[in-house]
Amino acid sequence: MPLPEGGVPVGVVSSAIDDLQPQSIGELLDAAVIFAIRHFVPLAAIVVGSSAPAYLPQSISATGQTTTLWQIFRFIMIWSADVFGMCAAAIVVDHFLQSKKLTLRELCATILRALWPLIVAWVRYAILFCVTFVICALVLLLLKAGASMFGFEFEISPHSAVSWIIIGLVFAFPLALVWLASNIAFVHAVLGHSEHARAFPGGATVLRPFDPHIAEAALVPLILAGGPLLLTLPLSLLHNHGLQIVIADVLSIITLPCLYVFVTLLYFDLRARHGGTDLDTISASLRVSETSSSR
Repeated sequence: MPLPEGGVPVGVVSSAIDDLQPQSIGELLDAAVIFAIRHFVPLAAIVVGSSAPAYLPQSISATGQTTTLWQIFRFIMIWSADVFGMCAAAIVVDHFLQSKKLTLRELCATILRALWPLIVAWVRYAILFCVTFVICALVLLLLKAGASMFGFEFEISPHSAVSWIIIGLVFAFPLALVWLASNIAFVHAVLGHSEHARAFPGGATVLRPFDPHIAEAALVPLILAGGPLLLTLPLSLLHNHGLQIVIADVLSIITLPCLYVFVTLLYFDLRARHGGTDLDTISASLRVSETSSSR
């Protein structure tokens, strides 16, 4: 592929101009919602299929298994199911973007090929998630101690609206940021060598774990994943646990396809930016090339 003096591949400019235009978070979310509606059935099937293994520890814990070790195992199972769902959805989205058909065998084979990078990313971000959680917990304890010094007491209780607000403010954004960064890494593991990703210069470029664009986008999982939780909160106050689970699952089947598509589109948007192929970089390179040729 020929290169101008600025270093931007000419073929990329002409063949993938739609992929190169930087998108705002709102534009990416809008595209994700439209895409998820058009391809809702396969994406919803992925959500249901990937979340099925998480029901086993959830149903067993409901019978009285509440030890710390069991809760850790339950968290591992649920997060692993979410990782599988995110990766499967990303592969499906990538094939739809290229107007290619995808069989279940190809889907499983792609995930198996990326199994080792997925495990490495999973361990790395599991440690980061735990560290972030501990830091947030310490901040929460400091806030509680500081509030008590001024005569304001609040109890950490699932039935306290004040507790939900304070915990949400302290924990929500940092954990959503780690979740989004980890899912970008998981998508990169399964799509880093795909045909679509290879269209960007740099090949399987390793993306930075955190990016201003990712920080800005961290509000999206809070809206799409936190929204159903807030809607089911009144049911928890009524102690109707079964109905709460059913409604939360139904809302997840609706919202998670949008969230998975959003993360995949955000990944390709980041690839365009980091690969130096966004329109701003291209125009700057062309200006440099024109200036050099005029001399």
